[in-house]
Amino acid sequence: HEGGFKKLTGAAVVDGDTVTKIEVVIETDSLYSDDPKLTAHLKAPDFFGVKDNPKAKFASTKIEKADTGVTITGDLTINGKTKSISFPATIVAKEGSVKITSAFSIDKRDYGMTYGGGKIDDKVALTVAVETK
Repeated sequence: HEGGFKKLTGAAVVDGDTVTKIEVVIETDSLYSDDPKLTAHLKAPDFFGVKDNPKAKFASTKIEKADTGVTITGDLTINGKTKSISFPATIVAKEGSVKITSAFSIDKRDYGMTYGGGKIDDKVALTVAVETK
């Protein structure tokens, strides 16, 4: 299944053509998937618990050049649980716009999502494609 979030806001601090900080806030109720029943279940307490946790957040703590692109480290908060994560990304900053792309995985158990243990993968693949102006 595929899905994502429709509502998010964010900011990037840019020094010349270098991004030094990123912050993104996601409205969890904007979650969608390709199956309405799955969408409803993902919004329930078994997963995102959107009623009690209306926002998820990522705030970078470090952005370092890597062999290809950058490595972004920061605090990811989902379901009121915060964990420091690092992931590879490509950042292009020019003429007042910033484009960030990445693909990586997180472990849903780190954020209190234990439903379906052994039947549903604990590793969740994330694809990030953000462009600001």
